[in-house]
Amino acid sequence: MGGAFSIYPEADPLDAKKMCGAWYVVESNLDVWNPKSSRICPVVLYQWMEPSEEEKKKCESSGKPLPVRVRDVTEFRTGTLEEQSAECSYYLGIDTQHPTNPSQWRWRGTGKLFALSSDWQMVLHDVDYAEWAVTIFSATAFTKAGFDIYSRTPTLSAERLEQIHRRIEQTPFLKERAQGLFNTIQDPRGRDRPGKKEG
Repeated sequence: MGGAFSIYPEADPLDAKKMCGAWYVVESNLDVWNPKSSRICPVVLYQWMEPSEEEKKKCESSGKPLPVRVRDVTEFRTGTLEEQSAECSYYLGIDTQHPTNPSQWRWRGTGKLFALSSDWQMVLHDVDYAEWAVTIFSATAFTKAGFDIYSRTPTLSAERLEQIHRRIEQTPFLKERAQGLFNTIQDPRGRDRPGKKEG
């Protein structure tokens, strides 16, 4: 993992269960989602994970709080929007919530990505996690540190994006990390488009 991760101390309070579900990455400064690359339609899915019975027993006996974890599935397509048969590919990992800072998480890859890890934080979001969110994340061995704007739908209105950008611009910590943001390529039909094939 590359370098120390600086958290945003004034991040919006976070409810891990409400955060779960699918988020479309509509803006990013991570090169892997650049329109010039072949990776399009990035979506991050957070899936709640119940602690195991063994973990519950250990925490009950030790008095420590139960760990909060979510399964992290990053879904994307390779090719162009016109290729209806383009299969989905995935980056898989597990996110573990920081014990004292609920907005902060440690991602650990699974399977072939097991050796990779990254710290990330959901710094902004709408009240009900129903429309948009903003995340920052540290570098890995293969990617630079980055900044994402999430949406529950494949697109956000120009008005909503302007409001989000205004909040970012008003905060030096976020403004610095949001340099180089670009629009990703998203399918307006979303994840359940006709002809979708699972990779």
